[in-house]
Amino acid sequence: MAFFRRIIDYFVIPVEAKDTFKFDLQNGISKGFVLAGSASVAGVILKKTFSSSDFEVALLHSSVSLGLLFSIFLASHSEKPNKMDYVYYPDMIARWLFILIALVSVFLPFSIVFTLVLCAAFAFNSVNTPVVTSIYRSNYPDHSRGKIMGVVRTFFNIAFVAASYLFSLMLDMDGHNYIYVYPIIGLVGIWGAMQFRKIKILMPADVSTSTPLHPLIQLRRVLKNDKPFAYFMWYWAIFGFAALMVDPVKTIFVTDPIYAINASYEEAILAVTVIPQAVMLLTFAFWGKQIDKYGVIKIRFILNILPTINLLLFYFATDLNLIYIASVLQGVSMSGAQLSWQLCVMEFAPKNQVGIYMGIHTMLTGIRGIIAPFVGAYLIGAAGIGNTFLVGFVLMLISTIMMIRFAKNKTRHDLQNNITREFVPKPLAG
Repeated sequence: MAFFRRIIDYFVIPVEAKDTFKFDLQNGISKGFVLAGSASVAGVILKKTFSSSDFEVALLHSSVSLGLLFSIFLASHSEKPNKMDYVYYPDMIARWLFILIALVSVFLPFSIVFTLVLCAAFAFNSVNTPVVTSIYRSNYPDHSRGKIMGVVRTFFNIAFVAASYLFSLMLDMDGHNYIYVYPIIGLVGIWGAMQFRKIKILMPADVSTSTPLHPLIQLRRVLKNDKPFAYFMWYWAIFGFAALMVDPVKTIFVTDPIYAINASYEEAILAVTVIPQAVMLLTFAFWGKQIDKYGVIKIRFILNILPTINLLLFYFATDLNLIYIASVLQGVSMSGAQLSWQLCVMEFAPKNQVGIYMGIHTMLTGIRGIIAPFVGAYLIGAAGIGNTFLVGFVLMLISTIMMIRFAKNKTRHDLQNNITREFVPKPLAG
């Protein structure tokens, strides 16, 4: 298509990555629509349309992490020639579940049914993350991977912002219009998954054909032998736990009438999703270049600072004005945070073990993502919503200090697919 060829030429995409980029970009645009039905938006629907409990909002937010928790079992297939199947089929299941919501809601218009179907869709949507990362490692060159993914993410966010605002207007007209919103998301998502499947996987000549060890055995071996990676995952986990803990708390804070703000559908979706994602459009290219130049380890602690300040602003907020400012600050760093989350393992993993390293990363994210939202919901009742934001702030501050110390004298190890540090993990296949 001429549109995609012009994008390739404008952003100077390397020749060897053009075909992958074209299909990845189309899938990225479709994923913008999928994210427009994310847990944050669904949480607004639960609170405003169904007047649901904080528990159901926390359940929705944890469901994304349920897929990440089990993603390590797909990671074992991430170096196989047929690894695209392990991306395509989970994506298709998730998209059909989005469509199913419309049919189910006609006969069973209950919040718990809406919640459970969406939980299943979100889980399938994230379970293939390690395999997708492995495809990015094999098909995008090391010297421009961050830039390329930043371009894809930019268009992803354009689609997300447009779709989110459209859906917020639909929901403002009638809160039950979600029965039209999610089928639209599902259909666009199916198109994107079909485009991504057209990517021709570039497999290394020395790909192993032996049967890999059980994923949990590989997890134990990597964390035991690769201490820098294990420490980095621990420092990241502290920040990630805080971020995942306060995600549903933010939605509850801006929508629940007891906290005085009681935002409309449009105002709430603007605050928790549209504004951060819109601001991200302006910073994806910048952070992609910084990651290509310095690597994730050197800049991750910088990306922690603005979300930490964001929680302080939520703590002091009494109306939407300060929350909108907090959302802008969060958006500045979110683009780099998303890119670094998906690319960080490449600075530790040998090129033929990216999948299992990413599987460990996503599984650990899944564990904290399942627990953290419920901790946030519990703290609201036990300590108050303001103190919940303060707990998240302290955890993020601790993580940032640890990452600053870790980044000293550290160099990146992913250039030209070489592992240049002294330690190289033992082979993971028998």
